[in-house]
Amino acid sequence: MKLTKSRLEPMIDASIGNKPAPMLEEFREFVKQTSGYGFAVTLAEPYYVKTAAEILHPLGKKVCTVLSYPLAGMTHETKMLQARTAIADGADELDISMDLSLFLSGRYEEAKEDMKGFVHLTQEHNVLMKMIYFASRLSADDQKRAAQMAVELGIPFLKTNPGFGAVTTPGQIRFIKQHYAGMIQVMASGGVRTAEDAMAMVEAGADRIAYPLGMDCPEVKIAETEDAADRGATDICVTFNAGAFKSGDIHTMIRELKGCADMAHGKGAKMYLLIETPLITGQQAEDVRILAEGLGADGIVSSQGWTW
Repeated sequence: MKLTKSRLEPMIDASIGNKPAPMLEEFREFVKQTSGYGFAVTLAEPYYVKTAAEILHPLGKKVCTVLSYPLAGMTHETKMLQARTAIADGADELDISMDLSLFLSGRYEEAKEDMKGFVHLTQEHNVLMKMIYFASRLSADDQKRAAQMAVELGIPFLKTNPGFGAVTTPGQIRFIKQHYAGMIQVMASGGVRTAEDAMAMVEAGADRIAYPLGMDCPEVKIAETEDAADRGATDICVTFNAGAFKSGDIHTMIRELKGCADMAHGKGAKMYLLIETPLITGQQAEDVRILAEGLGADGIVSSQGWTW
């Protein structure tokens, strides 16, 4: 199975995972970057829901936030206040931690009762709910028990982990699908950092994937370049990875640009770098030009129409 943007983007909950406490302007830039993709949602901490909704809702895009996150230690009343506030601020989806302490203490009915109010609230407001069930903290029996609880409550989605230090495995996804296929959807969250990670989750049966900073991963763009050439394109534009450039991730940029250029040239096509000029200006544009030329790009096309 080939990994492509068109296949993967609608499964992505895009997060700013490598920047857990962004400044407001950093968050605004992140949201604007995600708006150009076909992601399922953009994930925002509760404080930033209103900001994200103001940018994304006019574009027909959705916002998701997290409650009692990442430690699952909030009281029911506090979580309820968070949920109502998030919905009022414009959240389209809520990822809500089950009460992990209650669950691990064997107080399953109390943990279930804690979740019940959120099911009613999200259904009332037509908001999608995902229950974070901390798969990496649970035994196989407890994973099954948590999934059964969610199914009985009518929760449409399970989310494996909060992502802070917890790594989701393909086995955790397969386990839920093996026992509850068709009854509940499952989202892989935690440790998905490369295209290979994402593909492993897709093959295991994941319906959604939490991915930091969207789909700026070289393997996907290289695969898209190959697809375009195979369909007969002779001039292929590859969107510049502004996030990697601004963060100084030169290794990712080199791998991405060279990989796309080599793929296009190997198929008899030309590869051009597409730059959103408001993001890259002045000396930065010249630096990008030198880098792109050195890595084999056939030219640069900007959103304002200039080329080289």
